[in-house]
Amino acid sequence: MRRAIWLSMAIMAVAALVNSRAGNPLAAVPQVGPPPSGLEQRFSRPATWEWSLFESRDGARLRSGSAKPMSSVPSKATIILVGGYTEFAEKYFETFNDLLAHGYNVGTLDWRGQGGSQRYLTDPQKAHSIGFEHDSADLAQYLKQYSGAPVYLVAHSMGGNIALRLLHDHPDLVRAAILSGLMIGAGPGESYALANANGRTGIR
Repeated sequence: MRRAIWLSMAIMAVAALVNSRAGNPLAAVPQVGPPPSGLEQRFSRPATWEWSLFESRDGARLRSGSAKPMSSVPSKATIILVGGYTEFAEKYFETFNDLLAHGYNVGTLDWRGQGGSQRYLTDPQKAHSIGFEHDSADLAQYLKQYSGAPVYLVAHSMGGNIALRLLHDHPDLVRAAILSGLMIGAGPGESYALANANGRTGIR
């Protein structure tokens, strides 16, 4: 067991060195351009929005964003929204604005290889992944900064798949989760709607 732990730590250290070497696609974060002109206010970046870079345990840099309500009244809770395959934070600005108006803090994380996070390949138009377990670990690490406050997770499509893995491995990190269009194998006509983090999963 001890040997396996040391081996895992060594692999993570090597991965971090490889990811940071010059010329590696994971050594730089893609630049995201300005929003298009004429955008309706409801689709615009929330007034209190802040971008930040989140570094994973193995050295990959991911873009995250968060905002708080402009009201001086304490927020009800924090809602973390994570998107699906090829999605990015800006797509959900309208939803974030609605949540902020109802008194919630909001936050999000672009998955590796998407949005403003690092790419695996030199061509940013090509999607690539090394496994959802890495995304689930990134999400768990990201959520730990919110410990001590009520946190709800909203996830769509591929994000729902990753969130479901998180709920299985780290049920204590969020109070509850809503999974929309969950990207897992399902029979015709089935939809997956809600998962409660407190040891129970409701699927309908």
